[in-house]
Amino acid sequence: MLRYYAIATVLVLGALALGLVFLHRGPALQVASVDSTGSPSAARPPVEATFSPSGVKGTAPWALSALTECFHQQFEAHGSDAYVRALVPRGAREVTADVDVTVADCRLSIYADAAEVERRDDRLFIPPDAHFYTTPSGALVLVQRAPTHASLRVYRPANGAKMKFERVFGTPEPAWCFQARRACTPRTTN
Repeated sequence: MLRYYAIATVLVLGALALGLVFLHRGPALQVASVDSTGSPSAARPPVEATFSPSGVKGTAPWALSALTECFHQQFEAHGSDAYVRALVPRGAREVTADVDVTVADCRLSIYADAAEVERRDDRLFIPPDAHFYTTPSGALVLVQRAPTHASLRVYRPANGAKMKFERVFGTPEPAWCFQARRACTPRTTN
């Protein structure tokens, strides 16, 4: 065991000696300042972009929270189904399926237990099991249920905008309907 301590001591002292050999002993380095005699180049025209971004598409349970130009989230809660149901504001009425809600330039299409929100090129899907409610004060409540938990989000229209509700029937459901292997009801516009 003593042999290993001796070897370690020799290695440490050797590394220390090697470090001292390369220690800088001269004067401190000084960096001189130099006056520039060049002039800046002329402005160049902007380069045309080769990539045009497309809209955001995907599944997002928090989709309304992301569209702050249309909705402002006021409250959020997570917990058991009973806990979340108790937090639904008094007097709230469930929004029936096949309703489009328009706020500013966003359109929220509410289906039986899911929804899709569109704004320009952005298209976000709110997955099942999602249910919407309106309150007497003009808020929109989203309750999402899962087998082990539930969540509640309360939204208000942004910038004092008004929510416009339109009942629709029979237009074809979006692609997510078939991807989720759910029976979808046809929709048409009145």
